[in-house]
Amino acid sequence: MKSTTIVFDPDTGPRLDFSVVSGEKNSLIRNLLVNAGTSRGTDPVDPERGTTLLETSVRAIAVTNEEFRHACNFAASDLLFHARRQPTTGVFVDKLDLVPSSIDPIAARAKIDVQATLSDGTLVGTRASL
Repeated sequence: MKSTTIVFDPDTGPRLDFSVVSGEKNSLIRNLLVNAGTSRGTDPVDPERGTTLLETSVRAIAVTNEEFRHACNFAASDLLFHARRQPTTGVFVDKLDLVPSSIDPIAARAKIDVQATLSDGTLVGTRASL
């Protein structure tokens, strides 16, 4: 799998970089991050894609760090199951952790540490703001 690169810039936010083609490992991680921010049921091609993470956060269901951590755990599980159903040429996501590093209910923002372990032992980690 190859795809367009998404650059996650902490100052300007995510942007597409069409000049760089991502390889399979980066594409897997990119898909996980995009799916984390996709509301479940909103993709007409694959209604199982996405999570309830944004809805849980926006509706203030997860108002404490502990509640948000639970929402991240459910989202990680959903993302991992979805990723394992996708075709692969050999490398797949073996383990996925979404861990909130901060939550700001007034600004409606949260920072999440994302760490994925791939089947070949590669450890990939990044931070994303949702």
